[in-house]
Amino acid sequence: MMYRYTYIFYFFCILISCSSDTKVDPQDENEISDAFKPQKVLFIGNSHTYFNQGVDFHLQEFALQGNLSFEPQIEKIAFGGYTLEQHLENELTLKMINEQEWDIVVLQENTFRAANEMEAALVAIPEFKAKLTANTKVFLFMTWAYEEEPNMLSTLKQTYERAATLIDGTIVPVGIAFNQAQEDISSTINLYNQDGVHPSPEGTFLAAGMFYRAIYEQNPTLNSYNAGFTLATATYLKELAKTSYENYAP
Repeated sequence: MMYRYTYIFYFFCILISCSSDTKVDPQDENEISDAFKPQKVLFIGNSHTYFNQGVDFHLQEFALQGNLSFEPQIEKIAFGGYTLEQHLENELTLKMINEQEWDIVVLQENTFRAANEMEAALVAIPEFKAKLTANTKVFLFMTWAYEEEPNMLSTLKQTYERAATLIDGTIVPVGIAFNQAQEDISSTINLYNQDGVHPSPEGTFLAAGMFYRAIYEQNPTLNSYNAGFTLATATYLKELAKTSYENYAP
């Protein structure tokens, strides 16, 4: 009888030992699931990027109000009328690219070139990709057609979609959101500057909301940043930013 009880005791000891051996140490588990955090973001473009304090400025404000688990660093280098080819030859641009390892680089091609000189744009974008580190992700800032030339959007879309395929990039289709707003007869919000080429403050805010959704995977409609707009205007633009990005299908 004593032998039988001793056997049962050792049997349970073995079970407990095996159970404790299969547990994953919490510290090891955290090390395994280390999610990508786009902390360092660089915009490269022209006046479409820097108008109205810049898409980067408003994206930073969205990020600050978004309670992210980290503090992002969002920078830009942008010159009026610049093409990406010109950026490739600019010492300041190249220096900024090389000064640190960026998590994300956003490329914005000159709108006229993207719409009318597709092949030139498709040479410059892969060349940019080659200058970045292997860990840097590339986002493509699809700009909008000029207000009086809506047909530009079709070629713009083709250029960015072909470029995305070449470099495995992520498109942020701001131009498509502009077009949707133009076709929305219920809205009185103008996304264009008086020149019909550059963005109005509302247009820049919309673009920033789309990048907030794309880069940080956060819902802009739940973010309190309004950039001084009325609640109705900010709400419309945030909802447009969210749906335009989520419904986009290349």
